[in-house]
Amino acid sequence: MLSNGNKILNPKHLQKAERRLKTLQKSLTRKQKGSRNRAKARVKLARQHEKVRNQRKNFYHKVFSQLVWQYGMIIVEDLYIKKLVKNHNLAKCISDVGWGEFISMLSYKAESAGRILVKVPPHRTTQECSRCRNIVFA
Repeated sequence: MLSNGNKILNPKHLQKAERRLKTLQKSLTRKQKGSRNRAKARVKLARQHEKVRNQRKNFYHKVFSQLVWQYGMIIVEDLYIKKLVKNHNLAKCISDVGWGEFISMLSYKAESAGRILVKVPPHRTTQECSRCRNIVFA
């Protein structure tokens, strides 16, 4: 979520490729260990995972170059990703976004463009107003 109200939606690359990954993984487990066909299936599975990784990186580069040249100062929450992933209901979605890589690439892009990146602790960054029930950014 940006300060002007714009949202950057998650393209969910892993979720879209999940069916293909599932079939490749199933194919790999059915092959006999040490066979050439198993090696071929392993390479196909690795390529599909690499494709997902490359799609995610490409998305990051496009978004970050846009953010870095549009804003002089970028402020992000310093989230505790390891603790968030322990929630089994959200773990796959959080991993699909790749917040750790997101923050590290953003800091790299901001540094190379001469912009300022500030990480703030997540405590009390968003609160609900007791009177009007609107969300207030502290």
